[in-house]
Amino acid sequence: MKRLLLNNLWAVLLVGLLSATYVSAQKAVEIKNNAGEKIKICMYKDTDLVRVVPYRCFVMSSMEEVIWRRQEGNTPFVVRVFKSQLVDKQLFYQRLPVDTNFILIEKARLRFSVETNVPQRYRLKVCNQRFDQEIYFALGFVTPASIVTEGWWSVAKGKCVEIGVSESLKRTWNIRYGMMPETYFYAESRGSNPLHWRGRDNAFNFCIDDRKAFNRNEFETRQGKIVRTSCTDEDEKRVKFRRLGYPEVEEEYYYLTF
Repeated sequence: MKRLLLNNLWAVLLVGLLSATYVSAQKAVEIKNNAGEKIKICMYKDTDLVRVVPYRCFVMSSMEEVIWRRQEGNTPFVVRVFKSQLVDKQLFYQRLPVDTNFILIEKARLRFSVETNVPQRYRLKVCNQRFDQEIYFALGFVTPASIVTEGWWSVAKGKCVEIGVSESLKRTWNIRYGMMPETYFYAESRGSNPLHWRGRDNAFNFCIDDRKAFNRNEFETRQGKIVRTSCTDEDEKRVKFRRLGYPEVEEEYYYLTF
């Protein structure tokens, strides 16, 4: 009887140890839905060409965040994103590397970061190569946490300015390092014959202040609901912003050139 009790005790300890080792070996992947609509995301084996049986699926509301704890964390995998409805409609899919630890779902694609090769802090370099007038510009940043705008900066002909995007977002809005925001800009010169750089008709419409520096969140929470902030002060107006491209993989800098 004593030996049986000891054997049972060792079995319990062994199961506990194996369970703890298994849990610690799992890789946690953070997933955020920034697509502006309800979606379904499923992860599949990279070798599963038919992609019928997923590792795991999540149905996610807009701006929702989930953690996927990978049970098989040593292989690449494929992500399929669907429009969540009675019959799911696939929006896009993408193969992701083994060391993926963050997935951001956007309207028509996704972005991801990995444990080793993604810069933690991004910098925007803005240059005026062609125009005699000094150019004044404002920036808009779209992140899963918020949509913010900031201005003004200026750049003279033949000059460049560098903006620590990640530092500014972390300092002002507590947005973590390593998050590459969608970046937008509006620019103008001032004087008798001003130039303007605006977005097209379907572009984001952000609020700027014509007279002074500004830093604002485009949305706020009122009585538990997310609503757009007003843009009604005397010198404020909404203008369409243009979108910038992303930096290359593993690059810290991205660029805006006039």
